[in-house]
Amino acid sequence: MIIRIYGNIKLRVISIKHGVEVITRWVTQRPRTLTIRTAWYTHDLRTAKREKRRAERKFRKSGLVVHKQLFEESCATYNSLLESTKCSYYRQKI
Repeated sequence: MIIRIYGNIKLRVISIKHGVEVITRWVTQRPRTLTIRTAWYTHDLRTAKREKRRAERKFRKSGLVVHKQLFEESCATYNSLLESTKCSYYRQKI
């Protein structure tokens, strides 16, 4: 972010002027993917996974038994949906 603001040359001049050691790092930029790239991964699975993660965050933050039960229910819902979706996809392939 700093390099984007100041540019690479200005950043080096500032760092040399103030006696800061210049550290070179390689950063691999990967494309941003929002979904898993498989044919069986559907929008319903994505939505269920979001709900599961939301319930998990709520449970971890509060630690309440009610939120734990909701999290476990959402996990069971997601897992059953995942299994049925995968099974139906691979049955069609065979």
